Amino acid sequence: AGYTNGSLSNIIIGESTVITDLMIIMRKPMGEVVLDDTGSNLSLLPDPSGWSSGSSAGYYGSGYRYATAKAEPDKQAVWTLDIKVPGTYQIYSWWVSGTNRVPDAEYIIQHSQGTTTVYMNQQTNGGKWNLLGTFEFSTAGTYTVTQTNKSSTAGNVVMVDALKYVNISWKPTPPSSPTNLKTLATLGQIKLTWSAVSGAILYAVYKSTYAGGATANANKYWMPIAYVPEPEYKDISVKSGVRYFYVVTAIDDEYEESLPSIEVYDIYKPSPKMVIQLDNNKVSAGDKINISFALKEIAKDSLTIRVYTLSGKCVKTIVENYPVEKDKIENFVFDTTGLSTGLYLLNFFTENISQTKKVLVIK
Repeated sequence: AGYTNGSLSNIIIGESTVITDLMIIMRKPMGEVVLDDTGSNLSLLPDPSGWSSGSSAGYYGSGYRYATAKAEPDKQAVWTLDIKVPGTYQIYSWWVSGTNRVPDAEYIIQHSQGTTTVYMNQQTNGGKWNLLGTFEFSTAGTYTVTQTNKSSTAGNVVMVDALKYVNISWKPTPPSSPTNLKTLATLGQIKLTWSAVSGAILYAVYKSTYAGGATANANKYWMPIAYVPEPEYKDISVKSGVRYFYVVTAIDDEYEESLPSIEVYDIYKPSPKMVIQLDNNKVSAGDKINISFALKEIAKDSLTIRVYTLSGKCVKTIVENYPVEKDKIENFVFDTTGLSTGLYLLNFFTENISQTKKVLVIK
């Protein structure tokens, strides 16, 4: 199995980037080559003008060619097969059937054991691939399939539309599975990293919200959440408290996909934040400062507020292990009575985060 090209428009990939013309890859049989009558792999002899063009329903590609049959052939349509991988191949022909077609279209197939002549009834089975036979191509190189206008029903027409050859013995060697897949949940994302795979040109990232789901998605060749060229990916489509499972596969330049990596998981936990407001940060000794505090992103925590000199000495504790909840505004008072003039540090800290504010006490 492998891939072929396709295209989509206005696809969101990576970090919310809109791609207006994205090339994607889609699975199809590898070792398969299709030749159409408009391609350079077809030679019409002795002159292309001797072959008429047609477009009756059922043709492959953009139409077909045809010529009047004769008992003694004077025309040839020569398909050139470029065999890159030696092996056993099945060769198919496509034609548009009709009552005026020949019942014995001649195909002369060149292969490693010599040539084989096959006759096909083009009055039936049109609009689909018809098997001409199975042949050995033991060495790489060019071979030919020649259609002639020879027939026992002179005056009918010989159809030349498309030819397909498929390597049925080809066994692909996919790349190795990615290893050392790791996750790191940070603010707004889960970052994936893994070791690079030799020969890989792309990596496919699969995701699920249940154990084994990402592996199943990869094994079924379902659409991954991303194709990336480097061994890392940042998943920004995450929600707090949800467990996400991931696997990664490697894809080589033959578009062969590896088996999935070992499945890993992580839980996105947003980083807590503090929103702190002081009604004044420059006061006279003995004045009071009103403090507004709100916890963000996490459900609850315990807050301690202490006052320090620049030398690190704690001179006052405003509150200790005070329970705070998400988005609930708490108000506190910092009384500067008894403090000498100078610069002080108000340290706000919980079990998960800390923050410092500066206050200047003057005469």
